[in-house]
Amino acid sequence: MKHDFDKLFDDYLDRFGVPPPAPANVSRAYRCEVIARALADGEPVPEGFDWWGDVPDDAVA
Repeated sequence: MKHDFDKLFDDYLDRFGVPPPAPANVSRAYRCEVIARALADGEPVPEGFDWWGDVPDDAVA
């Protein structure tokens, strides 16, 4: 799903009063997906959200 990152960023900031999370090494597409879901749910992204849940446990960074 394609999103306008700047619009999502502004909408998140307006709605929740804080900028959306900016985790390291997370694709813009996935970040947009999570931000859009948070906006749809009406709740900010939880502080402990697992941005890397699909990374195998034995992956080397």
